[in-house]
Amino acid sequence: MFFTMNKIFPLLIITFISITLWTCQDAQVAIEDMENFPIESANDKTFADVFKKLEGEWKGNLIVIKDPDPLFGESIDLENLKLDYVTKSGLTLMNNEEITQTYTSQSPYFQKCDSYKYQPRNKKTEVETIVNKVQDGKLFRLTKKIAKPTVLEGTVRDATTIIWKNNPKGNEKTFYFQETVKDGFIELLGYEYGKNQRRDLAPTVWYYGKYMKSL
Repeated sequence: MFFTMNKIFPLLIITFISITLWTCQDAQVAIEDMENFPIESANDKTFADVFKKLEGEWKGNLIVIKDPDPLFGESIDLENLKLDYVTKSGLTLMNNEEITQTYTSQSPYFQKCDSYKYQPRNKKTEVETIVNKVQDGKLFRLTKKIAKPTVLEGTVRDATTIIWKNNPKGNEKTFYFQETVKDGFIELLGYEYGKNQRRDLAPTVWYYGKYMKSL
């Protein structure tokens, strides 16, 4: 039995539409997408409710510190940060921001945060949107002020601490910080390498924050 072109053409159109719809339904959202939930995978289940401990409102301070005379990079452990790194003598306080953050989980794998940074020096408040999400078996934190969001990838160190860092290309900016949630506090400790900054030396810019959970 032979099909005429008049019969074959509609069948091809229907097949094409069906394949297109099926592909769109299964298409994963972009990592930078801060609005839509990622499609869940079997690998995500390990991280269900991993951000739950951040739920609620937190208030505290974030200080930015400059080290004008950094040590050689090999002399400190940049993967396991210690409070000593931001309390040694000779450091300069660059900024002290008053932080208010409210985290709201929208699923076991997707959490949003409204973040407000008040800077007493210039009496300005900076507003950021933060998204924590699990996608394709990995943890991501997206932070957006106005333009394209900053993307950090997370690693669970233990029950209280997540390590967040970016994946720079070449000598682009490098961000790394430890976020520990314990006993009603969030404690942040991290650093930044500027673009084209020497990587054989320790970072010159450090961050330390401590926020208390509101009752």
